[in-house]
Amino acid sequence: MGVRALALCAVLAGMSVASPASAQEPSPPPPAKPSRTWYGWQTLSADGAAFSLGIAAAASFGRDKPAEPAAALAALGLLSWGLASPIIHCVHGNFGNGFGSLVIRAFGGFAALVPAFFFTLVPDSGFLFATAAILLVPTTLDAAVLAYDRPPVAPPKQGAQLMPTVTPTRNGATLGLVGSF
Repeated sequence: MGVRALALCAVLAGMSVASPASAQEPSPPPPAKPSRTWYGWQTLSADGAAFSLGIAAAASFGRDKPAEPAAALAALGLLSWGLASPIIHCVHGNFGNGFGSLVIRAFGGFAALVPAFFFTLVPDSGFLFATAAILLVPTTLDAAVLAYDRPPVAPPKQGAQLMPTVTPTRNGATLGLVGSF
């Protein structure tokens, strides 16, 4: 075989093993949109503890028992229900959501007083059920709508930057250009 035939065989063998040209490779898929992180389980846990205090208050209330422990448990439960979730939002850096949570809980707390006008002031099952149902509305809204962390935002990419430099020497100065691309 001649040199030309040997070169042709080498080229054909290389072409059969080589990968496709880079121009033919598919472009990588666009980066996925960052998803939000839900932390509603934390607000629901805090509200569950507050509801537990309310249930303990209702269980400790009775005609032949002193009312002070039950009132203290009820006040602690209502206070923790009203403030724990807004604090959780603020800890996550969502101060606007914390304020929104505080507002819907304030309105929910006032709305929970409505059953007191329709039922006797002695807590019975109807009063407790209506109050708990009303308090569940802000709890659900808070966890379902407000309890999301915002996705991190990447800093904007900067283009090429150039900066002139001057370095004094014994015989004069050196001029230069420093840059990042």
